Amino acid sequence: MKKGSLNVMAVLLLLSTAAFAQKKDFSIAIIPDTQYYTEESRGGKNAFFVAQTEWIVANQEKENIAYVIHVGDVVDKGDSKPEQWVNAKNAMYVLENPLPGMPYGVPYGVAVGNHDQSPSQFALTGNTFHFNKYFGVDHFQGRPYYGGHFGKDNDCHYDLFSASGTDFIVIYIEYDSYDTFPCTQIIVFPKNKRFLDTPIQCQKLAQVISTFIQIRKRVSFFL
Repeated sequence: MKKGSLNVMAVLLLLSTAAFAQKKDFSIAIIPDTQYYTEESRGGKNAFFVAQTEWIVANQEKENIAYVIHVGDVVDKGDSKPEQWVNAKNAMYVLENPLPGMPYGVPYGVAVGNHDQSPSQFALTGNTFHFNKYFGVDHFQGRPYYGGHFGKDNDCHYDLFSASGTDFIVIYIEYDSYDTFPCTQIIVFPKNKRFLDTPIQCQKLAQVISTFIQIRKRVSFFL
């Protein structure tokens, strides 16, 4: 995403709509654009990133946090700065600390943003080596919330979780990926409410509309 386009902070999405009437409210934590934290630039410190995930773990029960979504731009310089990925790993892996009833920690997923690619902006020809080193198939395989992936890596993948008696699926599509159609075909869970996480720049209106139309023709999404 464009630098500075989002205020980098962890937010909670409280799901308390008519769709969940008479059911216990729950939260989904959303972490956007941590690139300046992991790069430790422009006033950012990785300690801020760690503090966010530590807060999520400490407040999981109180806020009934069922799942965590990182929307992408985990780092700023893709594969050219491996130390940024170590910072990201140190922050995100905090979520994996076991909790009562959650032996694998708080379920979470991570999207590939343009700053996570090398070179940036090239989904098809760019490299995502370090993303897949720390957040790849091998790392998540065997975790009960990990659904699967499309292709040879975890750039496009999906997770499954349940909250308040409702089953959800979260589908992650790499930034600017032209594999939108096959990515949406990797699973069919007709009764699951669906979330889509893809770091498309909102200023690219034509791309946003095209992606939405491709997806909406095949499946419907809750959010």
